[in-house]
Amino acid sequence: MKGEWLAEETAVAGRVLNIRKQGKNLVFIDIQQEGERLQIMCNSNNHKGNRQFEELYSTIRRGDIIGVVGKPGRTNTEELSIAPGELILLSPCLHMLPDPHTGFTNRESRYRKRYLDLIMNKRTRDTFLVRSKVVAFVRKYLGGLNFMEV
Repeated sequence: MKGEWLAEETAVAGRVLNIRKQGKNLVFIDIQQEGERLQIMCNSNNHKGNRQFEELYSTIRRGDIIGVVGKPGRTNTEELSIAPGELILLSPCLHMLPDPHTGFTNRESRYRKRYLDLIMNKRTRDTFLVRSKVVAFVRKYLGGLNFMEV
């Protein structure tokens, strides 16, 4: 299925984590939603919409939330992607996210800005999800035995 695209369109939305420009007619955007990552392969040949291709993609920044309608498939490197016909900026990011290559590693900043740590670090997010499920299970189990939380 290398380099093949499905005929039916799908719609997704997510937070922009990374933008890579490959010339003026091709842009790769990595988005994340619910902890899952997806690549958007924006080509000027597939572009639909009122705004010009270059004008639209020059306004997208890291941290913005975008909506994409397009055809899913895999690129030549076997990466799951969507070739968008239409891209919409749903919510601009007012404060730029840290650079994904250098990371968000300062421990004090990570504790102070926990919301940002959950966006940037998948491992932290996964730890919080597991902890939440364990606490919910223990509460449900002990509640079923008529224990009361104090």
